[in-house]
Amino acid sequence: MLHPAIDLACFALEAVVDIIMFSALLGLRFRNLRHPIAGLSMYFICGNLIGYIFPNAFGWVALCLLSYLAMLYMTKASPFYTLVAYIISYLYNAFCEDFFFMAFSKIGIQNENIIALGSSILLFLIAPVICHFVPLHRCFSYIIKGSALTRFLLLHLFAIYIIETGLYKYSSTDISSYIPYIASFVVIIVITDIVLLHQQRTISRQQHDLASYETYQPMMTDLIQDILGRQHDFNNHLAAINMLPYAYKDYDSLVSALADYSANIVSDYRDTELLKINMPIVAGFIHSKMIIADRLGIMLDITIKNHDLVSAMPEYDIIRVAGILIDNALEASQRTDTVRLTLGSSDGKIEIETLNKGQQLTHELRQQMFDAGYTSKQSNRKLHGYGLANLKKLVAQYNGQICLDNQQIDGVTYIHFDVRV
Repeated sequence: MLHPAIDLACFALEAVVDIIMFSALLGLRFRNLRHPIAGLSMYFICGNLIGYIFPNAFGWVALCLLSYLAMLYMTKASPFYTLVAYIISYLYNAFCEDFFFMAFSKIGIQNENIIALGSSILLFLIAPVICHFVPLHRCFSYIIKGSALTRFLLLHLFAIYIIETGLYKYSSTDISSYIPYIASFVVIIVITDIVLLHQQRTISRQQHDLASYETYQPMMTDLIQDILGRQHDFNNHLAAINMLPYAYKDYDSLVSALADYSANIVSDYRDTELLKINMPIVAGFIHSKMIIADRLGIMLDITIKNHDLVSAMPEYDIIRVAGILIDNALEASQRTDTVRLTLGSSDGKIEIETLNKGQQLTHELRQQMFDAGYTSKQSNRKLHGYGLANLKKLVAQYNGQICLDNQQIDGVTYIHFDVRV
């Protein structure tokens, strides 16, 4: 049983450590906190009052809730951010206290009061050093914005240490004998989390693939039916080519007529190359964009460098990338303009390029174009300006690259996007 004065001192030191850790995790300075001295004082007084009235597990749970509410008030952060910071701070304290407990036991110190006070003092002394040299706010941001795996692990570790603390405080059993078992249980929980989340991610990806297939497969079917419907026209084209030598008697005029007629045929059947690529959903999606471009009076010229497209990015995200690039090019083009789309693959990455008429790009403009909300359009500005920002974020998730530059063709300025992912 801890001496009351030792218990008060430990509680005060741990409360100060909590506010130091919370400030570092949330990126706050002491002066930015809401009434920190008054808040800590009220927390200290109310916490001891709760511990005095309810010297049992209920009082300990109420104290944990009070600690969370006090930090929520002082930091002015959102409830979720405060909860995550609370869990991280609690785990930090628990890990350190367990380490100090085992260290004191190793050197032969068994007095409960000395161990508790020594652990709290060391925790208090180490906290500012940790906050100074470790980028806690950056780590906190990574946890908030990162994968669900990290948050799951933190939540389960928090639950385990809550149980350990409850056993230590309110069980007559010597908790030190159970630390190896608790550590083994933690490892099992971590491995289970990793396996389950990996399976859940695989299932989610498969469901997303299936949804994309159901959405874009009809477009692929339309592409096939459209090409089959032109088979009769193709036979007519062959008949017309056979008749050209009768219409053009001299060699030069016949060569010119064949070249012009062949160019028209190739233009009419340019989308047949889409059938050859190994991503049918992408092919159907691009065909739908060709139809949209035709309605706008814009020619979407497709070039397939190679038909075996390879990428770490799933097909439904490739559609998002291609859609942003094509939509951006079509919106920047005028009627009768030509937008060029090139698909290829090299070094295990898919390459998607667009080329359309546009303005000369400055260094500042290139950076602004990828800022959320930036748009050069004058109408419905609130509905535009997020495509390229989403593109940048999406490509970054798969460690891809975006190249943006100008090209001069026949004295005309073009904007060239090259995405490799």
